[in-house]
Amino acid sequence: MFRSGYRNHRHSNTPAQGEQQTNARLFFQQNGIPGAVQRQPSASAKAESQVENDRESFSIILARHYLATERNVPFDPAQTTTCTAAGTNSNECLLVTQSGTSIKLMWNTETNIAIAKAIINNEGLACGFKYSIDDNSNISFTLIKCWKIFDI
Repeated sequence: MFRSGYRNHRHSNTPAQGEQQTNARLFFQQNGIPGAVQRQPSASAKAESQVENDRESFSIILARHYLATERNVPFDPAQTTTCTAAGTNSNECLLVTQSGTSIKLMWNTETNIAIAKAIINNEGLACGFKYSIDDNSNISFTLIKCWKIFDI
């Protein structure tokens, strides 16, 4: 009996569900938010977008990983890096090292897939990687597969 009375008392001052929804809609309209709650991105989402959208830095990190793990070649500092947005969520860079090696780097920020390819000592190799970025902006690459190429 006591619980029932407590429950009824507790909910007696609560506005009706329709009234709550109207109040919420009014709040969002007054604050320029059309009908939906805007959520703040998580720390990892912020770190991910900052790192991925710094095309030059991301391409250097990807090139360094590709050369070290798949080509067994030390990274020669970049002489030039030319980057473009290849489409929605896609980036593409051409990195030329000081020794003249050209490495083409592509990644998609929606799928977290990256591709690096180069011809070194007349041997062309492209490799696809899945990548992730932690809250501290550290990037981890996991090899998907590599294949021979004839041109970058």
